Amino acid sequence: MTDKAHKTQTKGLIKTFFYIYILKQLKSCKADIKKMGALIKIYFKAEILETLLKTVKAKGTKGVEITASINDDTDKFGQNVSAFVSQTKEENSQKKPRYYVGNGSVIWTSGSVVVPPKKDNTASANYAQSDDDLPF
Repeated sequence: MTDKAHKTQTKGLIKTFFYIYILKQLKSCKADIKKMGALIKIYFKAEILETLLKTVKAKGTKGVEITASINDDTDKFGQNVSAFVSQTKEENSQKKPRYYVGNGSVIWTSGSVVVPPKKDNTASANYAQSDDDLPF
């Protein structure tokens, strides 16, 4: 075998091993992707983040729970996700207005989003009912 033929054969083997390696990597990535239902991109304005932080500090809580709503249709900006401060069942049944904090869009979906089993949600208990001038 000539030196040129040997180099060509070696390059071919390297390419073959490389393709096999890449295919194995892709298969493992696909397995990880299947575990994910959707990716959502949400934009929060700086002043909203500042308001959220000030309100959390004023209420003395550790954080704030945000709910994201995914709509089937897009708005005039091509967005179909709204984010707002989560409400308790009582606030929701009283039809209290939502405090919207951001919006965005679904950027990827596997085609199925799984609803996880419900846990005892004590996070809502951290929200004190008050008549102060805080936004939520």
